Amino acid sequence: MSEKAAKKKATARAPSRKKTEKVESETGAVKTEDSAAKTAPAPEASVLSRYEGKMHERHAKGFSFGELAAAGLTLTVARRSQVPVDIRRRSSLDGNVAALKEWYVPAPKKPKEPKEPKAEKKAKPAKAKKKAPKKAKKE
Repeated sequence: MSEKAAKKKATARAPSRKKTEKVESETGAVKTEDSAAKTAPAPEASVLSRYEGKMHERHAKGFSFGELAAAGLTLTVARRSQVPVDIRRRSSLDGNVAALKEWYVPAPKKPKEPKEPKAEKKAKPAKAKKKAPKKAKKE
């Protein structure tokens, strides 16, 4: 193996670093914080299952699309926030929706500034459309 190939292989095996963000405090000092440490972990989903003729509540693999929609989450936001999603589930339980609503608080939207009226544009004259000539009928 050549030296270039050995270096390439060694750098490929290097451990990946966590993504950090630089945050400037009031004093001007720069700190680095993990982006994952900012949010609380997502709640766990539960589902009803039959056991010995009775219904029991157990942990589910993830939330259903109906539960996400009822809580105001989209699939992309859920995946970005590391919320478990089970695409096979079709049920929507009120307890799961309540847990998601309590956990997920969307960022407040910025108020829109009123638009200033633009200067009026001069109207262009309409162009006349050309008609295609009629085809002669064969008898």
